[in-house]
Amino acid sequence: LVACGVGAADPAGCVIKMITIVLDGTEQVSSSRVNKITVTESRGLALGWTLTAQLSGELQNTNGTVKGPNAEIIAANLRLLNQSCNVVDGPGSAAVPGSPGTLDAPVTLCSAANGTNAGTFTADADLELTVPASVLAGQYEGVINFIVT
Repeated sequence: LVACGVGAADPAGCVIKMITIVLDGTEQVSSSRVNKITVTESRGLALGWTLTAQLSGELQNTNGTVKGPNAEIIAANLRLLNQSCNVVDGPGSAAVPGSPGTLDAPVTLCSAANGTNAGTFTADADLELTVPASVLAGQYEGVINFIVT
């Protein structure tokens, strides 16, 4: 699995920036797109695979002096949707997109069944973050783990 492009992963290219919002005392939604993820299946076996995503913990306010429940956004508020999968190289191969879900648990981006799993694939999806009305001002960060099984 190589995230954020083809070849060696570039951590600088792996940053996902959500659309900036201005707090106004109401619940709001910010959105972005997952940077394209490349999966290369080269085991030479007819074993299917699944690419999932899950937020590691909560989104935390980056201001180290701000603490408490209003200084974090729970993982269930970050949603993955509109997943897409494409075969880049692999005649006879196919991958199917997963269903939308919240990143407090693993959500499938893409999967390939036994026998149609060989080759190189790209996966992408939209991200949607519900920002509670009670959240404190600032920038929030978190880590999304992408895992192939």
